[in-house]
Amino acid sequence: MNSSVKANKMIVVLFLIIAMVISLFPPIGSLYKVEAAAVTVDGNANDWSGINSLVTNTGTATSLKATNDGTNLYLFVEGAGLSTVTGSFWLDTDNNSATGYKASGWGANGVEWMLENNTLYSYSGDGTSWSWDLKATLDSKQMSRSGSAVEALIPLSTLKMNVGSTLKLGYIDNRSEINRLPAANGTLPAYVMTGEATAPVVTAPPVATIPAPVVTTPEAAAPGKITVDGSVNDWSGVKIAATNGGANSPTLKITNDETNLYLLLNSKKNVNKGTVWLDTDNNPSNGFDVRRWNLKADWKIENGSLFKYEGMTNNTPKWTKVTGDHKFSQGSSILEASILLSALNSKMGSKVKIGYDNVAEMERLPSDILPTPSHVLITEAEASKSVTPTTVTNDLVELDSPLNNPFKGWAPSAKTTSYSQPVKLVYAGVTWKELEPTKGNYNFEAIEKTNNFAYWKSKGVKVVFRVIMDNPTGQAHRDIPDWLYNEIVAAGQSPGTAYSDATGGMGAGNNTGFSPNYSAPSVIQGHKLLLEAIANRYYTNERPVAFVQIGSLGHWGEFHTWPYNGPSGVKNYTGVFPTVEVSNQYVQQYLDAFAGKEDKIQVLIRRSVELATNNNKGMKLGMFNDVFGDKASFDADWGWYTGTQNGYWDDLGQKQPGNANFWDSRISAGEFYSGEFGMKASLTSGSGFDETLRQTEMSKISWLGPNSPAALPVGNSLQANMDTLKKKMGYHFVLKQAKYPSLVTGGSLPVNLTIENKGMQHFPFNWKLEVLVYYGRNLVSRTATNADLTTWKTGTHKVDVTLPVEHLPSGNSYDVYVGIMNPETNLPGVDFANEGKHQNGTFKLGTVTK
Repeated sequence: MNSSVKANKMIVVLFLIIAMVISLFPPIGSLYKVEAAAVTVDGNANDWSGINSLVTNTGTATSLKATNDGTNLYLFVEGAGLSTVTGSFWLDTDNNSATGYKASGWGANGVEWMLENNTLYSYSGDGTSWSWDLKATLDSKQMSRSGSAVEALIPLSTLKMNVGSTLKLGYIDNRSEINRLPAANGTLPAYVMTGEATAPVVTAPPVATIPAPVVTTPEAAAPGKITVDGSVNDWSGVKIAATNGGANSPTLKITNDETNLYLLLNSKKNVNKGTVWLDTDNNPSNGFDVRRWNLKADWKIENGSLFKYEGMTNNTPKWTKVTGDHKFSQGSSILEASILLSALNSKMGSKVKIGYDNVAEMERLPSDILPTPSHVLITEAEASKSVTPTTVTNDLVELDSPLNNPFKGWAPSAKTTSYSQPVKLVYAGVTWKELEPTKGNYNFEAIEKTNNFAYWKSKGVKVVFRVIMDNPTGQAHRDIPDWLYNEIVAAGQSPGTAYSDATGGMGAGNNTGFSPNYSAPSVIQGHKLLLEAIANRYYTNERPVAFVQIGSLGHWGEFHTWPYNGPSGVKNYTGVFPTVEVSNQYVQQYLDAFAGKEDKIQVLIRRSVELATNNNKGMKLGMFNDVFGDKASFDADWGWYTGTQNGYWDDLGQKQPGNANFWDSRISAGEFYSGEFGMKASLTSGSGFDETLRQTEMSKISWLGPNSPAALPVGNSLQANMDTLKKKMGYHFVLKQAKYPSLVTGGSLPVNLTIENKGMQHFPFNWKLEVLVYYGRNLVSRTATNADLTTWKTGTHKVDVTLPVEHLPSGNSYDVYVGIMNPETNLPGVDFANEGKHQNGTFKLGTVTK
């Protein structure tokens, strides 16, 4: 081999080595593209081991990582001594530093989203103002935090991002200028959404949460005699103007006499590092912009001196030190000051807004979402005058219209999604054969796809679920699984009765099927396991199924095998219905499977039996009437209503007890009789609709389906009667009156509500009625009342609640709202029949001043 060849080979080898080394590092200015990895949000770093850090730093927060799948963005911060109280992710999702919030401490950026602790906010300000809208709260499956790791997931749909999108991100631990990723003055790293792996799908509910600072009312008061000497003794008669629940618990007191403004700042942290901001002209066009409060400061106190704002020079604020007979006493934890009112150009009756900032939010007074306290300069004589607030009585305006509220109204088939009428419930009748095609393998995915579970979930619609073992159609078939049929035969038992009704009693197209042997041990045991699987699948915080009807037995799961007699007097013509000894085993299985789960799923039965009210689980069952609207089937001795109230003799000659007034504590439901004919007859003005209203009032019906008018076009000839019926069905809450003080002078806000239920039924689940206080867009106080909506029958109900408002600064107006909170989302989930609905679902009661 000659020397030139050797030289060429060496050049090639060197080139390959250099290329390999270069490939280990991203080009300058390139974007990180981390492959998506399947992760579980549990604070464990193991499933992040294959994902590179976007950025690292020293301090408490040492590494920031991100990944995604087709549904969620996953975020991970690793460190040592991370705050478990406060931490925030900052997300620039449009990669445009000209839009979004200009987060301080880093290079040019424009942040659209902030995840602080477990609360997600979207930015709604002008780039410099501190204005954020609450969008979501992450639960324990979506957020995990400890001293060594912070892990979170956010749905891409919430962020309005897709696979292939790019975002820039950062993290700040405990609002620190140092403990952040990237480091101070660094550039937010970019991350490209990939779409290769599949991670657990958990949807973040859009839930409003409330920061929890503790701030008390500022109160103008004549001080008597304040001596600026670093002692707090002569401040004992002055109320705290602001305090914060941070670790250092800073407090601020404000008062004045006719000459001076007095301030006392007390903190466990060194107050020498903080700044007191004063707005004395209350002019939003003048002053230095303290963005976190939208405060325009004319003055500041810093390092024991008073400074006046003189404007901006070359984008730098100019402050001039002001001398005079001002006094300051400043130690490590106390700042006491007196400032001449004449120097501030302030007179009696004018207002001074004051805030204190010591970098971290937990040392700020007040916290970011609250307005700064306003101190009114008054004389000692004026301070001694008492103010008696009046009581505001607000008669709220009612809406005379049906509402599309949860757990009431129409419950049409879940298999169709194109209903003209609004619905909040759908019906899923599921055969055993569909659900368990092979023994022990429950095909929930298939039945949920057939019944459009994902679609209904996206619309906030819940499911009424019924298991069916005999669903008559127009073709010969079986609705129990083939493996079960074969087991019965192999055991030497009759598997059941194949039938095709020729009497016309079952109706055309619904007369052919197979009635299984309900007494067969393999059927009874398999049914038990089936119900346990259903309960385990649907008893979740997502609550896809609200009601389970005890079906299983008889045609359509309706507890009968009628017609019993065929041509020539043939007995048990369409199958043998089991005796009470056997049927009770099936009912008991429902009780066993759903006991202790009634907070999310309630169980209903069609006909009254002993176990409906007297059972070893302490449960009381709701009931449903599958022939609603038919007078004879309602009133006869064997009829649904009469039998429910008084007991009855069933079709097998067995005496069954009543379940009288079950609707006092459980839900009453049903469906219209005889298909479209019966439904329309029941809604047609005259005797049909009169009978429907009578049965509604007597049986307290909440919902009707699957045979219902949900598919009728809006504005059809029956619409007025449909609306009238829908308002009566279930609950229909109307805010009648709200009483509250016009002026809040203490630390609490009493609110008295009068609410009328104009419907026939109580609310089925224990959702909380809450009263909320907003300052602008910010939720600043929230209290759950002790109202139990499951006991609210037809009539008027009084609610008294006292909200803590000690932390709300005075000199400001606050809006008071009410809402019924959906525990799945922690957002308002029920409409009142009133005007004044806010876009977030609450209803305005009025405005108070503090």
